[in-house]
Amino acid sequence: MNSYYAPDAVIATPGRPAAKDGRAVTKAIKDDIADPNLKISVSNEKTEVAGSGDLAYRRGSFKITTTNPKTKQAEQSAGTYLTVFRKQADGSWKIVEDFGV
Repeated sequence: MNSYYAPDAVIATPGRPAAKDGRAVTKAIKDDIADPNLKISVSNEKTEVAGSGDLAYRRGSFKITTTNPKTKQAEQSAGTYLTVFRKQADGSWKIVEDFGV
């Protein structure tokens, strides 16, 4: 999954420090995927590409189920997200900013 993120990507979600480099992004993703209760539902509300053709964003809402680290019980939450993509030199698109609140 880290292949979707640029090397300088930042992931920020409630309850943990922002992951600000490739190693931290990879760890955050691995930690999330390892959660046996992980369930994510995403609703995209808007996607727009800049006129320059090298930046785009997607925003919407999400519902997520994770394991509460203290109680070890499944816990549901919901919020909104904003994901920014940058076109790479090879023509692919990578996430550079991924924020959920």
